[in-house]
Amino acid sequence: MATAYATPEEVVGRITGAPILFQQAIPVFADVDPVTLNITPETVAARITPRTRAIVATHLFGNPCDVLGITRIAVARGIPVIEDCSQAFLATQNGQLLGTIGRMGAFSLQQSAHMTTGQGGALITSDDTVARTATLFRDKGWGHGDPDPDHYILALNYRMTELQGAVARAQLQKLTRAVRRRRRTAERLSEQLAGLPGITLPEARPGSTHVYWRYALSADPTIIRGGSDAIKALALGADAVCLGRPYVWGLALEGQAGVETVLKMILAELDLSLALCGYTTPSQLSPAALAR
Repeated sequence: MATAYATPEEVVGRITGAPILFQQAIPVFADVDPVTLNITPETVAARITPRTRAIVATHLFGNPCDVLGITRIAVARGIPVIEDCSQAFLATQNGQLLGTIGRMGAFSLQQSAHMTTGQGGALITSDDTVARTATLFRDKGWGHGDPDPDHYILALNYRMTELQGAVARAQLQKLTRAVRRRRRTAERLSEQLAGLPGITLPEARPGSTHVYWRYALSADPTIIRGGSDAIKALALGADAVCLGRPYVWGLALEGQAGVETVLKMILAELDLSLALCGYTTPSQLSPAALAR
């Protein structure tokens, strides 16, 4: 039986835990800046341990995190940075496109992304070893083109169909225009909402370009009665305004108890699938020990 939890490896960032746990690593959550809603070099550095094997730098809502600062910290420790660019097509930091700063960049192609093939995603990297591993991982570990190919690693079928690829190529031709329209619309919104008491508008760091997968604002309930819910209620009667549900329902990670609760939920979902593969199941570990 394969066991990977005796000395569990860790991945730090503002991350979705399940994919990390499927690789038998432990997700370690870093705190976020209250304005950009992104992790920072300081919050990441505080969560790094000798067991850290990667840092996931998520550019939430299309707003770049300080991935250059995070990368400097990571390089000094020999830790790779994975950029989560699912919501950040063509966003930049200091003139560099997101996804090209870390070891690799992952992009979403699901239906609400800046460009879409319906579902799926894409990964970019300039690292030949990462490219080879990713190519194997997307196709059951099979070494297409090798003289004597075999299934080299444990992997599933994540292949994109040729039809999806054709759609993606057509979508690429529209991407610059789509991002430009989103930015222009967001700028108009910010001009109209600027200066309203109790409202915090989306704000990019200096030198960064926000591409607005979502226009995420927050309301201070001590100033605006009802907070964000009150804003949504007012907007329902307005023309050409579409407000979605809150991106995160409630304070899911409020303190240590909240972190342990979320980990319990994630671990419970993975128990059966990992047990069937012959791995130690995550719930055999203490959520308190994982959350620290």
